[in-house]
Amino acid sequence: MTMGERLRELRLEKGYSLNTMADAVGMTPPGYLRLEDGTGGKTFEKLPVIAKTLGCPIDKLFPEMDPVDASADPEPEDDEIPF
Repeated sequence: MTMGERLRELRLEKGYSLNTMADAVGMTPPGYLRLEDGTGGKTFEKLPVIAKTLGCPIDKLFPEMDPVDASADPEPEDDEIPF
């Protein structure tokens, strides 16, 4: 799940239309749609107002991710280090 998909999911859970959400966060509907589609570039600037509008902490806007198991990746060989 992408962040945009998570934003859409939370918006729909609240029962907000795209127009209602866009207006609440001070964006145009096409601008907010770009956030949900992943083609907009101002997501981070809008996170506090989006979270407040949705009534959730900012970290809830991020999709849940599987924990990374650092031990699963082997150490790179000396010739594989890119610097």
